[in-house]
Amino acid sequence: MLYFAYGSNMALAQMSHRCPRSKFVGRGILYGYRWQINERGYANVVKVEDTAKAGSTKLATGGGMTANHRPSAPTGACVHGLIYELDETGEDEAKLDVYEGVRTSAYQKMYADVVVCPSTYPEYVAAYEATGHSVPPFAGTKYGDPSKPATAKGVLVYFSDRYITAGAPKLEYVNRMKAGMWDAYHLGVPVGYLERDLIPHLENNREKASSLASKNKKN
Repeated sequence: MLYFAYGSNMALAQMSHRCPRSKFVGRGILYGYRWQINERGYANVVKVEDTAKAGSTKLATGGGMTANHRPSAPTGACVHGLIYELDETGEDEAKLDVYEGVRTSAYQKMYADVVVCPSTYPEYVAAYEATGHSVPPFAGTKYGDPSKPATAKGVLVYFSDRYITAGAPKLEYVNRMKAGMWDAYHLGVPVGYLERDLIPHLENNREKASSLASKNKKN
């Protein structure tokens, strides 16, 4: 099963700690939703009506994937994130359910269509691991040609339609999101998206996540 992370689970080290059997696949784009920090102080995706959506096709590898066109640039409302492959036993998903608070209705689960862009940056994962951090192993080549993104069906996404009011982020979450955005940037998530849709929501009077943007521009 594929899992779409758009919040702090974009941080490779955190994902490896939470789901040791997971594997990193690449980038993902969820169309028809927008990113927010809700009143609980955590990231959420909120459905947006009448927005442009990605088309569909079928990749030869990675069952449940379709691919008849490559989206040149995201149009309409969309959320960028990272894609992980979860273990087949269901253990990873069960652990994520606990971390995301499914039992307490903090988040719900949906199995959505997500555009998957297999990573072209496996060396970043290897370099990260070389620093002594535990990271999910790379599995992007299993899911096709990085130059031909395709729509995967039934991708696990955690969201809340109960907590959809905009709020201020918790300080500890800002710190974890900064780590997630750093990894996401180096793994191909557009810096323009991070600057426009994430960083402004993470700023508050105690913590400025905008420093990430200036660091990214120097790379």
